Amino acid sequence: YFPTGEIKLQTTLVKGQPNGAVRELYASGQAAAEVTYVDGQPNGPVKFFYPSGKVQSEGTLRNGLLASSYKTYFETGQLESETVMDDKTGKGSYRAYYPTGQLQTEGTYAPAAVRERQVTNKLGDDLTKRVAPRTGTAALDGPATSYYESGKVRSKTTYRLGTPTGHGIELYESGQIKTETDYASQGRDRKVARYYDAPGQPRQAEEQYKNNRSAGTWREFYPDGKTPRQVENYAANGKLTGERVTYFDTGKVQTRQQFDINGLQTGLGQEYYASGQARKEANYLKGILVGAFQEFHDDGSPAVTGQYKNGKQSGDWTYYKPDGHSIARQVTYRDGKPAGATTRTKLNGKPYVPKKK
Repeated sequence: YFPTGEIKLQTTLVKGQPNGAVRELYASGQAAAEVTYVDGQPNGPVKFFYPSGKVQSEGTLRNGLLASSYKTYFETGQLESETVMDDKTGKGSYRAYYPTGQLQTEGTYAPAAVRERQVTNKLGDDLTKRVAPRTGTAALDGPATSYYESGKVRSKTTYRLGTPTGHGIELYESGQIKTETDYASQGRDRKVARYYDAPGQPRQAEEQYKNNRSAGTWREFYPDGKTPRQVENYAANGKLTGERVTYFDTGKVQTRQQFDINGLQTGLGQEYYASGQARKEANYLKGILVGAFQEFHDDGSPAVTGQYKNGKQSGDWTYYKPDGHSIARQVTYRDGKPAGATTRTKLNGKPYVPKKK
């Protein structure tokens, strides 16, 4: 029963196991699921419903395995997916559709028995929830192809019991390769190459994963496919480590950052102008700004100097005019906030005194 007293599940038990029809209801009294059991195993017709009463999925099970066909529907009534079993091979064909009815994915279905156990909770909800066969890529075994709604191929992947294996590709709608992935270790390890949608298929990025974690050296490229945009490294724990460098499209360094084994920025961080001249220098400890900070004009002269403490501006900060020598103002910070008077100067270097209103 629901806490409010309405019936939630109905069935007949024989020797403690469900036999015959198992019926689950919504609080409204509308059927949510109808499943046939024989000696504790799902056998026969299976149906699931939306709260509106429309069929969500339907099929037939034999000894806990999908038999014949299994269909799922959008709430509009449009077919969402269809699995058709072949009794000779023990496998089936799988097709999924867009709401428009256009084919989205097709492949080979790998049957899997519904996970069964002795029923201890005589009217447990799982009598219906555990019955629904797997759908989607988790049920595929062998080559599978997905499509754009236009009908053009979107991806080609080979599955082994629901897990990608071997070489897979994803395509742009133009037909150009978007991504190439080589899978290993049941899909946990993979190398990924991404490409721009442009003539010549210039490379956009290179990535690696180990045990489903980012690993090794990752690279991003500008649209020419050769000039690096960013290079970074990942440790065995999947976290950013060592040096990350970003580049201008000219190939010159834009930023340099260091990361510790926990993926937190550490040490000296540097930023540059496109000319190669230093723009900023800051220090980090466990991802927090600490110590000296410097910012420079594009001619290399100082623009700002100061200190950070626990990620906040601290002590005396000096802001320089464009000539890099004359002081525009000086500010003393405490815990990230200005403390005391701010000193400002005119262009001639003399103290600035605001006019009285």
